[in-house]
Amino acid sequence: MQGRLESDDLRGLHGRLEEARQDLEEAQAEVDRLQQQAEAAKLLYETLTEKRREARRQYLAPLREEVEELLSRFFGADRATVQFGETFGVERFSRSGEGSFEFDQLSAGAKQQLSVLTRLAMARLICQERPHPVFLDDALSDTDPDRFEAIANILRSVAREMQIIMTTCHHERHRRLGVTTKRMESLKQQAVGE
Repeated sequence: MQGRLESDDLRGLHGRLEEARQDLEEAQAEVDRLQQQAEAAKLLYETLTEKRREARRQYLAPLREEVEELLSRFFGADRATVQFGETFGVERFSRSGEGSFEFDQLSAGAKQQLSVLTRLAMARLICQERPHPVFLDDALSDTDPDRFEAIANILRSVAREMQIIMTTCHHERHRRLGVTTKRMESLKQQAVGE
């Protein structure tokens, strides 16, 4: 009887061994499948990352050149350069004789001026393919009078190439742009027929 129990136990062990081998094969197949997925995901990530780098280089180089051309008009003899980040925002501004600054280190007025020049540069690049207006909403409120005059010259020049629409609550200051100005109140009254 003991021999039969041992034999039955061995058959049970043999069955469990086969079951364990089957589980191992299935687990190995799952590991292999997940490894292939991981390798495919890694390849996709690396490919997309490289393509994004290439696209950024392709689009940022002309934008940087355009911004720097506008900066040369703005600063005159001083050479100014910009560096863009992942999201096409200005990260660093450098100017000969003054050094290099992170965008966040700039004054509110300098940030506004650089942002306006960047938007104008983007619009000029887009206008090469299809005209688009540029909307500026009180974009120069923190700009000092001397810098305002310099950027006003650039705005007048660029306005020959494209339509620029500005809204502001600083009407007297913006009259120096030499363009037609309209007050929102009078436009509202015209719209309702008063």
